[in-house]
Amino acid sequence: MEKTDYRKRFFKRYITNQVEYVEKISPKSFDIVARGFRKHISRFLPDGKSASILDIACGAGHLLHFLQNQGYYKAQGIDLGAEQLKIARKMGVKNIEQADLFEYLEKYKDYFDLIIAFQLIEHLKKDEAVKSLDLIYRALKPGGKVLVTTPNAVSLGGLWISFGDFTHELVFTPRSLSQLLRVCRFSNVEVYGQGPVTYDFRSGIRTILWKFLKTILRFCFMIERGTGRSIWEAKPIFEGSILGVGWKLEKNEHI
Repeated sequence: MEKTDYRKRFFKRYITNQVEYVEKISPKSFDIVARGFRKHISRFLPDGKSASILDIACGAGHLLHFLQNQGYYKAQGIDLGAEQLKIARKMGVKNIEQADLFEYLEKYKDYFDLIIAFQLIEHLKKDEAVKSLDLIYRALKPGGKVLVTTPNAVSLGGLWISFGDFTHELVFTPRSLSQLLRVCRFSNVEVYGQGPVTYDFRSGIRTILWKFLKTILRFCFMIERGTGRSIWEAKPIFEGSILGVGWKLEKNEHI
């Protein structure tokens, strides 16, 4: 039997068959997601609005919409799915094209100030995840950085999130995400939890309740794993999504 890539079939109509089961794409949904970007990634964005930014697997364009509204006029994105890009264009997102990330990144070296890969690496196989981050490192300017998000298998809903999409290949914890970034030569790697964002009354209640729940989870983790007094000090993150940040060294720096 001829070997085929199932992802082409699934990503052809990814919005219809997966995304819209949990989110109805609309200007309101874009605004809600933008609030999360302001809270979680604003501090990592370049100071200059002329920065070259690439959003890999940009989907329906939520992040690019946010970046372009913030004045980053060189922000651009790629995605495999034509359906996602069609929606992005309807929302007014610019500088997007249909492309395979590996073929696309091969064309660039020391070019981008920031490369963003949100909810991408869990869709890749292990060798593809390593290759993608190697190519991202190569495509970044010295001093540039990468932002990566992925579901967190340590969270209460980790398995539900990680296996809630047939196209997910990998599962990550904060530690394994940090390991991957460091192996791919990124420096000053940090991983953060992306907690709830308040945008109305119900989400405000959720934010408050999450603070109490996280305290209980930390206590349970301490009982199970110990207090972290050894060199393997545990720093658990319980949010359902984690953000990994890494920098490419300047040319005059040494590991």
